[in-house]
Amino acid sequence: SSQATWEEVEPFVLDHYELFFYTGIEQAINLIASWGTAYSRNYHFADCVETSIRNFINFLIYDQVSQTFKLPDTITASEELKGFYQEFDSPKKIHSQDAHDKWAEIVSNKDAEYTHNEAERYELESTLNNFIKIFNYLFGREFKNFDDFCSTFGISYTLEDERKSDLVKYHDKNSFFIEKDGLRLFKLVIDPGHSEIYSTEEASDDDTNHKDKILEVVENNDNILAQEICYIYRPDTLCNYRFATPDITYPARQHYYMQQNLESNSNLPVILKDTLKYKPFFWLAKKIFNKIQRLDDNGLISKAMTTILESGAWKDDEIKEILINFISSETDGYQQLNARYKLDFLTTALRFGALQDETIKHFVLDSYQQLDASNKSSFLITALRYGAPQDETIKHFVLDSYQQLHANGKLNFLTSALEFGAWKDEAVKRFLINFISSETDGYQQLDTHGKSNFLQAVLKSDFWKENEQFKTILTSF
Repeated sequence: SSQATWEEVEPFVLDHYELFFYTGIEQAINLIASWGTAYSRNYHFADCVETSIRNFINFLIYDQVSQTFKLPDTITASEELKGFYQEFDSPKKIHSQDAHDKWAEIVSNKDAEYTHNEAERYELESTLNNFIKIFNYLFGREFKNFDDFCSTFGISYTLEDERKSDLVKYHDKNSFFIEKDGLRLFKLVIDPGHSEIYSTEEASDDDTNHKDKILEVVENNDNILAQEICYIYRPDTLCNYRFATPDITYPARQHYYMQQNLESNSNLPVILKDTLKYKPFFWLAKKIFNKIQRLDDNGLISKAMTTILESGAWKDDEIKEILINFISSETDGYQQLNARYKLDFLTTALRFGALQDETIKHFVLDSYQQLDASNKSSFLITALRYGAPQDETIKHFVLDSYQQLHANGKLNFLTSALEFGAWKDEAVKRFLINFISSETDGYQQLDTHGKSNFLQAVLKSDFWKENEQFKTILTSF
């Protein structure tokens, strides 16, 4: 299929954002635990076969009404199996390390083939025969073969490769699509050395092509929300959730990447940035910001406010409300930031035009006086560059405030003005001339290093060409 464009994908993302919210916030049910490392009787080993057997059983005994695991009264079960699912009785509990370890303990040292056969027998060999042998133990039966087992539990299977229908011959290299009541539940893959259960494909060819094209686009797109929404609709993710949560209007998937970002405090600003890209996500942006604020972490709060300002979403009344509340609060807003983060907020507001709002402008300019002396020149430099050209009020504020700077503050201000061309303003030109002329608080008060930095900035600009006094200084330096 041909490559889709982001313009084609974007409407798809927006159309399905409600489904995404169910996925990201409510965390849809997943019956498949990822295999990993199990720890049993002082041994640790890869438990892919053990976990695949457990995942298989998860589907067999899952009760869709209560959304818990229930062993049917019509099926016999070992006491160990009963005890395990009494402790790990819901899908939310099956992913823990404790579940991996206790399950490995149950299926080790049984009448089966293991990779390790010393004093303790553990790490099951990856064969269909082993699945049957462990099922025999757990359910107290003697299943004749895989067909007998499936028939007992009312399930059926389709081979991915029909040429491998001889299950005795292809007991260690085969793939099965497991089905129940016409619904494909999962795919069981058995290879030498590895077994795993996957969610299965269930989509028309047209849908598959469309979704494949979407995935091609989001692979290189840094919008996490877009990625997650599109991955929900991958054909190989739907069936598990249709079975696990049949009452949900749309199938949903719990995603590792999104979950990690939502659960990791340091990554919350990443999610906030993406939610601010689309108005339908703004309610989630507010929710995430409130969570960040409750963490009472200056760095995270500052990053969140910077993200809001940089996004431009603050122009929308819904997001602007966050800014207004932030600058107005006496308990959990701007006033709680340290000096560094206060400066970051004020200068970011200037750089991204937030002073277009009169309430924000008055707050930012009023806050200038609270800054440390060392930070005031940084604020005025930013205001001169980003605010003064568009706003006469800001320009007058900058010119008036410049007079109160100490010599080094004036040096920083004027050096920056030379670098980004603000020296062309007549008022700034006068400041430059006064600075080199003053005997008390200008150029003459600088140390050799300061004088050198200033003169280098002058040389890089064209200002020196217009002023004879500067030429004289340059000649004598």
